Amino acid sequence: MDDLLQQGITAYRAGKRDEARRIFIVVIKQNQNSERAWGWMYNVCNNDQERIQCLQQILRINPENEKANQLFNKLTSDLFPLEQQLSSVTTKAQSPISSESVLQRLPTIPTKNVGEYVKSIILPNERVLAVAKIHWVVYLSSLILFAFAFLASLDTNNFFICGFLLWVIAGIGLLRAFLIKAFTEFALTDKRVIAKVGIIRRSSLELVLGKVESIQINQSLLGRLLNYGTLVISGSGGTHQVIPCIAEPMKMKQTINSVLAE
Repeated sequence: MDDLLQQGITAYRAGKRDEARRIFIVVIKQNQNSERAWGWMYNVCNNDQERIQCLQQILRINPENEKANQLFNKLTSDLFPLEQQLSSVTTKAQSPISSESVLQRLPTIPTKNVGEYVKSIILPNERVLAVAKIHWVVYLSSLILFAFAFLASLDTNNFFICGFLLWVIAGIGLLRAFLIKAFTEFALTDKRVIAKVGIIRRSSLELVLGKVESIQINQSLLGRLLNYGTLVISGSGGTHQVIPCIAEPMKMKQTINSVLAE
């Protein structure tokens, strides 16, 4: 791998940027914990979103990397300059109460209360402001099947034909619901929106706040009655992520919009 990385570095220094980029991608696929490979990959990124992702990986591997921390803070502040906006608000405010921002009012969520994926990519200087919970409705269909399975089991003549089959289907549905709840994560930080969905095929989103274009909530009639819905995040560049079965979705949307409005 070191030889391949050196080939990429040589290509980059020779001005062959596209060739170097292809080589660095191969190296990273072989070893995603190579701080040096991510550092060189940063030099051939096509946009700030890619650069931020490279810096996130570097800081995941080595949180003490001073240069990566400086670059990350600069890029995120350039995309969404919260500090400048907050200082402007403080200067114009007439009282301490009016100068307090949403970011200051929202408490930091303890690390132990966030999912493993979010915990693995959160940065030392990043605050988690809100996390979404999966609604219990994901278990509803399995519970209904268990009820039918129980009723079918009362008829001994049809137990093996209907009852046993329903118990199996209900068990599989319960396991699926448990995995959905365990593998779906959504968190709002003071810098990013982070999401992960999927059991076998994983889809993840790490979107800088300044790149969020819209927040949409889709709710059925049952969703409105039980207070759950699907959260849809859209960002610049065609970024799109759907997080199903979120509890209290309107409250989460309001929190995100409040932070984005800062």
